[in-house]
Amino acid sequence: MVVFVRCGQHKFIFPGDMERAGWLALLRNPAFVRELRGVNVFVASHHGRENGYSEEVLNLCPGIEVVIISDKKMGYQS
Repeated sequence: MVVFVRCGQHKFIFPGDMERAGWLALLRNPAFVRELRGVNVFVASHHGRENGYSEEVLNLCPGIEVVIISDKKMGYQS
């Protein structure tokens, strides 16, 4: 599940543990692609692990100002 949240001038994306295959499936949905265009705060999926990365998704978010990687101290050694 991917959640978009708007707060004032900021639009966040919270992708949870989305992995590459999931991103590619979501990119087939035009409504999802439209939502990506306004994102400026990106919470990295799967704690910033490589298998959660999708260049295609990031290319559709040209306004990203901040990327947040959440992981407790060395919890998953991300």
